[in-house]
Amino acid sequence: MRGDPDSCGVWAPCLTYADGLFHLIYTDVKRYGRASGGGTANASLRDFHNYLVTAERIDGDWPEPTYLNSSGFDPSLCLGPGDGDPKDGLDAEGAKQAAIR
Repeated sequence: MRGDPDSCGVWAPCLTYADGLFHLIYTDVKRYGRASGGGTANASLRDFHNYLVTAERIDGDWPEPTYLNSSGFDPSLCLGPGDGDPKDGLDAEGAKQAAIR
C-alpha cells in the first residue's frame, strides 16, 4: 500500500476466528476524492478492492490475500451453520453475501 494517498489504504478490517482459522477480510481503498461542494456528503469513493486472508495462528505465517471483488467496502464475514449457499445472494436484511469456499 505504499504510495496510497491520504484517507486511502485499509478500511475497517474484520478479524474472525472459526473452525480453527483466523479470517481477515478488508477493503483496500486506492482513491478517495471530493466532488464539487465539499463535505463528506459529496465524497467520491473510487477504486476499492476487497480481500480475504486466512491463517491457523494469529502470530503465524499469513499467506498473500485473495482478491474477492471491487463491489462495496467495509466487508464482514458471517461464519455459522448452513451450507454457505445463499438462495438469492442476499441475507435477511437485503445485504449482498457470497459463499467463500
